[in-house]
Amino acid sequence: MSKRKSNRTSLLKHRQEYKRNQEIADRAMLRNAKLEQIIQQEENNELVSVARKFNISWEALEKLAQGLLPGSEAPFLMPIEEKEETKHETQEP
Repeated sequence: MSKRKSNRTSLLKHRQEYKRNQEIADRAMLRNAKLEQIIQQEENNELVSVARKFNISWEALEKLAQGLLPGSEAPFLMPIEEKEETKHETQEP
């Protein structure tokens, strides 16, 4: 009878691979947490930029943002010029 081979080599190999994969996953999670902070800051900067560009008050911006939450109705913003054009278009035969 031949000696049965041990799976110790295979076990060590798989443990090493698992450890490497865990280290990669840990680094990716840390990077994603950092990216999440960066993205949030960039989004905040974008909102401030839009508010300033269109001269929107913070109160109006807050109401608009609250309207976008699930279960609430967003205020419908339409420029006055377009509203008037729509009235003229609907009155013509």
